Amino acid sequence: RLLALRSSLSTQIGRYLPSPEAELVAGILWGEKANLPKGFSNALKSSGVMHMVVVSGYNISVIAALMLSGFAVLGRRSSALVTVLGIIVFTLLTGAEAPSVRAAIMGGLMVLGQLIGRERTALRLLIISAVIMLIVNPLWAEDLVFRLSFLATLGILVFGGTSSIIKKSVETPR
Repeated sequence: RLLALRSSLSTQIGRYLPSPEAELVAGILWGEKANLPKGFSNALKSSGVMHMVVVSGYNISVIAALMLSGFAVLGRRSSALVTVLGIIVFTLLTGAEAPSVRAAIMGGLMVLGQLIGRERTALRLLIISAVIMLIVNPLWAEDLVFRLSFLATLGILVFGGTSSIIKKSVETPR
């Protein structure tokens, strides 16, 4: 049913936007790459921006932030539980590929950790999410998409991150 919903939503986008913009929007929102025109898909790959149409941490973060703030009137516990449920539904809607599953586990654990007052270290959540994913599906260890998603997130956490960017921009005189 969720895949039918995704297809229906993509069709609705196609009614308002021309191709290939409609397919790009569907790709950015829920990772639907199959309908991208071949030439446009090749152009995205050759320019190095194909990653824009893969659902991962950014999408899950936006969903979580919107849901947490939107359901805040329900109280901390209820809004956290509704948010985790929303993350699960969104992940299933997107096809539950390795990057979105990793991000969903990390996001869900982050929300639940916040609810119970536990420390939320992103590196720890990344490792926990990888362990959970490999327990559920050991074949993901051989999946290149799983490895790249894990390593890219690890690289961001170890070598970059928002705080590093903000710190550098504050320290660097203009």
